[in-house]
Amino acid sequence: PSPRVLHDACMVSKEDMLVFGGRSGPSCALNDCYLFNCVSFRWERLKLSGEEEPPARYRHSLTSIPGTDLAVIFGGKRDWKEEESNAI
Repeated sequence: PSPRVLHDACMVSKEDMLVFGGRSGPSCALNDCYLFNCVSFRWERLKLSGEEEPPARYRHSLTSIPGTDLAVIFGGKRDWKEEESNAI
């Protein structure tokens, strides 16, 4: 992934960490999603499924839902306003 700040990450398995969003500059919020394997040290860019991709955001929270293949993004900021939650 590109360098970024104000992103969030969560473990989705014993080996995999999910990273979403953040900012790559003062006015460049991101909505990309990556999976990092902590054993192989490899990154994989993920294509998000669903009707609509979550909007680019930063200063959000990300958590996985145990027993599912889902993660939820809470809050965050985009274009200087607060955002809703999205499941990815």
